[in-house]
This record gives sequence, C-alpha cells and structure tokens, in this order.
Amino acid sequence: FAYDLETGALLGEYELADANSDPHGIWSDGVTVWVSDHGAKRLFAYRLPALPEGEPPEEPPALERVVAEDFEEPGRVGNNSPRGIWSDGAVMYVADANDGRVYTYNMPDAIDARLVTLTLSGVDFGEFSPLRYDYASETIPHGNIATLTATPAQSDASVHIEPADHDGDLSNGHHLRLLPGLEITITVISPDGSRERVYRVLLGDEEAAGPSASCLSGAVDVGFSLVVFGGGSLDDLVSCAEGRHVTALYALSEGEYVSYFPGAPEFVNRPFGELFAEGVSALTPLVVRSEGPATPAPATPAVTEPFAMCLRGEVGEGFSLVVYEGGSVADLEACAAGLGVTAVYALVEGEYVPYFLGAPEFVNAPFRALFADGVPAATPLTVRGDGP
Repeated sequence: FAYDLETGALLGEYELADANSDPHGIWSDGVTVWVSDHGAKRLFAYRLPALPEGEPPEEPPALERVVAEDFEEPGRVGNNSPRGIWSDGAVMYVADANDGRVYTYNMPDAIDARLVTLTLSGVDFGEFSPLRYDYASETIPHGNIATLTATPAQSDASVHIEPADHDGDLSNGHHLRLLPGLEITITVISPDGSRERVYRVLLGDEEAAGPSASCLSGAVDVGFSLVVFGGGSLDDLVSCAEGRHVTALYALSEGEYVSYFPGAPEFVNRPFGELFAEGVSALTPLVVRSEGPATPAPATPAVTEPFAMCLRGEVGEGFSLVVYEGGSVADLEACAAGLGVTAVYALVEGEYVPYFLGAPEFVNAPFRALFADGVPAATPLTVRGDGP
C-alpha cells in the first residue's frame, strides 16, 4: 500500500508476487523496492511504481518484478525469518525474528551510484556522507581556483560535474572558480545505467577571512613556477600558497634563493621569516614548487600605480626576481638594457624560456613566440645582470 506522507491519503495498492505471500519488511532506493518474506526466506525486488495522480485506480497496475535484484541468500545462511530491512546503498541489513540477529549482504556493484569522497579545496561544507546529497558553505575564499574531487564507489560509474572544468583540461583535475552563490552539481550514474544520484554543493555569499588563493597570480604547475604575490603578511602568503597546492616558496635576495617550506620546523624557515618580518610587499615575485594538482592562473593582479622603474625589484649582479610593468618584447629589451640586465627568463610549465640581449634572432625566437602579443603587466621574470 502507498500513502501520501502529508495527508495520509491512500495513493495506490499493488499485488505482490505469489511467492511473496508472507511479507514483513520493505525498503527502497528510489528505483527498486525490496520486500522481505518469512515463508520464502528471501527479499523480493520490484521496480518502484509510478504513483497515480488523483484517485487510486480501480485496477492497480501490476508490480514489475526485477528478479536479478532479489536477495536469495537469507534462507541459505540461517537468516530464516527475514523481517525489517534497510540499506545504506552499499550493504543491505536484514533483521531476523528467529535468532535475534541482523544479517548483512552486499548490494550489487552494478546498481551503485554513490560517491565515496567529495572535496572542494579550500572550502568547508561539512562532513561528507554518501547518503547526504546537499551541502553548503557559509563562506568561500572568493575568486579561488579550487579543485573538486568526486570519487565514485564504483570505478566504472559515470560522473558528470557542472559547471564545466575552468581550464578545459581534465587531466589535471576539475577546476572551478569560486564565486558567491555558485551551485555545483555532481551527477553519478551507476555502471548499469539504472541509478542516478545527484550531489549538490552551494557556495555561500560571504567571503572567507584571509586571502584567497588568487593572491598568487600566475599558473602553478607541477614542478616549479614563477608567480607574483598580491601582498600581505607572511601568514597570508603561506595560506595563499597552500590554497594553490604549493609545497615550497623561494625568494631571491642578493643573488641567493631563500626558501620556505609550509609545515617545516621553525628553524628551517627562519631566514625566510626574517627576510619578510615586516610583511611581503605587493607584487613580490616568487618561485614556487608544487606536487600538484596544478591550478590555472587567476586574474592578473591590478597595477594601480605606475612602476618607479620598468622592472620592479632589486636588480643587481647575478640573478634577481622582478616584475615587469608590461609592454612589447622590444620594450622589455630596452628596459632591461637600461638596468644592466643581460638575460631575461620566463618560467613556463617548469621550463625556463630565455631571452639574451644582443643574441641572434633564432636564439630568442621561443621567447618572442611566447609573448607574441606583448608581455602583460605584472609578469614575473628572472633576470641576470652584470652589475652594479
């Protein structure tokens, strides 16, 4: 019998199979309904019927049997009086009236449309459960490029995520830009195509305290990358870096790299902390290392006032990290020559692309191709100078 939850009105009644003549327990996953039977010592499976609208029909439709989804084991393993039943989607639990036990049986893998993990980097939306379908965060690190990880219980289940991947490259994970009010849906389809579960994550309207991961501009690839920090305290920088899966940061000071390893003992990071004891100024270039997943470049930081020099940063003898004010490659060459720079390097996907001032055209062709449309403002670069 089927009743309306709100009014208690009878919606329909259905005949069970002849062999299911001693029914006791009932449970449904929304597609199939299982009914336990004392006499037959098994669980009978039926396709959940579509409830009629309005008055129940005089001749109710027959229940469609799904024999392939029956549980035949109870009578074979001593579960001789199966009564109340329930499942979490992975296991069917069956109470027995004769021996006072609860028996457990694996649900078929083919009908499993559960997720077993759901995470969104940098966002706290509460504890995940495969049986909970709706999640929400009160605050988000506004503007972050975050990685969504949704792992199905069955490797051959299908997973569809909306919105689509931010950079269109799923080989490095599913990336999303975090915006207030964004709703993310993860649809899982069972291996046999008969089941579908939809999980939803709704992002809050308030920006989380502290910096967003977009305060590190530039793409962070697996390996080494060159980025620009938006400015703030050392704690801000570390929080920002961890949001982009960064495992090490390097600043150039007087031709020497000073390193910071998030999570390392204090004495390891002391030189870096002393270098930036008063905070990290805006548009500070850094080399970072990441083990992945890679995250694409957020928006380029705004340059609100003109640079004092075309290359921002200390340019001395040896190598330096600088930020370029923006312009053509020819403009960059003239700028660099005026500051005693002999070579410029851009770091792309872990590889340095060089530009040697005064070198033949073919030597610098890769750099010119990389910046065929000009070098954007606030681009971080490594330069080499002969001094002073």
